[in-house]
Amino acid sequence: MLKLTKHQVEIRSRTNFEVISGYIWRCVCKVRVEGNWNQPTRLTTLVNCRNRLNPPLPKNYFGYPLCYVVGKVREAIEKVNNEYVRSVLDYVENQKDMNWLRDKFYNFARRNGQFGGDPNFCVYSWTNFPFYETYYGWGKPDCLAPGFVNSDSIGKAFVIDEGNGDGFVISVCLQPFHIDALKKLFYEDMEMITSFKL
Repeated sequence: MLKLTKHQVEIRSRTNFEVISGYIWRCVCKVRVEGNWNQPTRLTTLVNCRNRLNPPLPKNYFGYPLCYVVGKVREAIEKVNNEYVRSVLDYVENQKDMNWLRDKFYNFARRNGQFGGDPNFCVYSWTNFPFYETYYGWGKPDCLAPGFVNSDSIGKAFVIDEGNGDGFVISVCLQPFHIDALKKLFYEDMEMITSFKL
C-alpha cells in the first residue's frame, strides 16, 4: 500500500483522483518499461454517469427493476441444462492443448512482447464512500483495502480515503518483481514533484 497526503496531490483545477491516477500510471509505466520505450499502455477506470445525464438519475437508482434482473439471472441459469453441460464437456475433451484453452479463458488480456504481461492498468476510486462510518460491532475500521485485488495479471490500483481523512491509500497490484521498484519510484518522484509548485 502506498500513501499520499491531500497536500501532495493538489494541482489547480484537477481532482484528487485525476492527479493520483495520472501519477500512479506514470510510475507503473516506468517500472514496467524494461528497455521497451515503445510499449503502449492504456489506463482504464470507472466513471459514475448518474449525475452526468440531464436530468440526472436519482442517487439510489440501480437500473432495471429487481424482477427484470432476477429474470435475467434465471434465464442464464436455465440455459445450463444437460445438453449445455455435455457440449462443454465434449468441447473440453476434444482440446489437444489444454494450455491454449486455459489461456483463452483466463489470460485473454495478455499481450506478446517484451513486457510479457498485460501492459494496461486499471485504477478504481473508492473515495467519498462512507466506509469509515460503518460500525462492525467492535468499532469503526482503521483501514480499508480490497480483500482480493487481482487474478488476471492486469495491473490494478484502488484509491481509498485514509481513515483520518488527511490523505489517500493506494492499493496496487502488479507482478511481484515490479513492486519494490514501484515503491521506490513512487516516493522518490513524489518528493521531487512536491518540491516545486504545479
